[in-house]
Amino acid sequence: MEGEQPFSELVAKAIEDRRRIIHEEDLPGLKELFRVYHASLQGLHQLLIRKGLVQQDPYKAEQRISDITPPQDDPYLESERELALGVRLDAYDNTLEFLNNYFEFRLEALGFRELRKLSDLARYINWRQLTSHSQQPTTRGIADLIGRARGGQDSFANGVISDSLTQLARTLESIQSQVKAITVFKREEYKQILRTRVMPSIPDVARLSPEDTASLEEVRGHYRKLELPEPFIPELAAETLAEMHGDQAQARREEVLQRLRSQKRESRRKRPGESLRDVLISSVRSLSAASRPLDTIAENLQTNADIARSRSRGLGQRVRDWIDRLTNRQPAQTIYRVEYTDESTGTRHSEPVVFDEFMNRTTRKARLYSAFLARTGGPWEKLQAASDEQLYRFIEKELGECHLIHRRAGAIDDHLKGAAPSAERKRMKGVKIELSALRNAIVKANQLKHEYTAKKGEIEQMKNLGVEP
Repeated sequence: MEGEQPFSELVAKAIEDRRRIIHEEDLPGLKELFRVYHASLQGLHQLLIRKGLVQQDPYKAEQRISDITPPQDDPYLESERELALGVRLDAYDNTLEFLNNYFEFRLEALGFRELRKLSDLARYINWRQLTSHSQQPTTRGIADLIGRARGGQDSFANGVISDSLTQLARTLESIQSQVKAITVFKREEYKQILRTRVMPSIPDVARLSPEDTASLEEVRGHYRKLELPEPFIPELAAETLAEMHGDQAQARREEVLQRLRSQKRESRRKRPGESLRDVLISSVRSLSAASRPLDTIAENLQTNADIARSRSRGLGQRVRDWIDRLTNRQPAQTIYRVEYTDESTGTRHSEPVVFDEFMNRTTRKARLYSAFLARTGGPWEKLQAASDEQLYRFIEKELGECHLIHRRAGAIDDHLKGAAPSAERKRMKGVKIELSALRNAIVKANQLKHEYTAKKGEIEQMKNLGVEP
């Protein structure tokens, strides 16, 4: 095996070079792709909900996700399509939420099983072939819903759908390409373990043939003795034997090195450095992930206020409401005096909140962020045309307004439930999960805003020192 050592060293170096690039570029890129994919899906999902085309899962908030296995994709009754697809989309949303917030994008945590799950999760809905004739029941159902959503003269909705589908198909393709590239690396890494740890323990390994089942079983036996974490893969063991002593061993070795090196060049070409403007846009997009939580907060608080209002509407109030309708007079504003805790000092404060104004602000914010997620319409075009300084000021303003909405929504929720009898409180909806999602969006956007400030400061400092960044 004298000729094997130089090849093994070349592969080891190529693997280390490729591993470094995967850590620095590919895995952060893959995580960002899934984040963009999730945001695009949420924008489309929210539109389907608003149009009444899917029913939300009433138990969505109670799901406890601990794995990245995609939801079920078995056939369903056509009479239950709206509910079945709604439940699946909510489950898909929860799984992607878990993936983006808790899953470890590290090579050490990504075995072949995990990479397959990532691929299956991205392909759960085939956005590249979204047709009513798809063999995948969920894809087929989503295609039908999209067709119904596109009907009518709602140009805004049609634009959101078109842009979302384009973004989802493009992102799906990028995810698949990235996962495939990492899988190729993991295969070569696995074969290098066979080459350096397993094959040296086999007497006269040159007698083994990659096409011989008994030879592969012998390799399996030595592999098991080493108690390695990955399962034995006969296909890769056969490739390793062929590269060591096969009829075309030299050509196969060159192909191994070429695969590793070409991936390295491709990775560097496709992953340019992130600009300062990219950081600002990412901050806006992170905050825009609050679109759906804001929409749900407004919906649930309106339901709770209606329940509270129906309890307090006596005969006199009903007569006044009747007179208001007859005279086209605007009804009196609903004002709640709510209490909240100042996070910086821990002290309690109270403030009056005009409920209708608060609801209008929250729903407008949800619509604005939905347009950002869909990357369509006037708001998105204005965002793209804005200067970096304008973007920065916009983010600061939005963060302040979202923080105020978060504080007041929690206070209104506590106020309404605190004043309601136990029987009516059970009918009211919760907003705790949505408030948590809103806070996460605020924190992420704020982190990126600070990252922009830090990077800008570094660049200016380097320029002052006469160093070109």
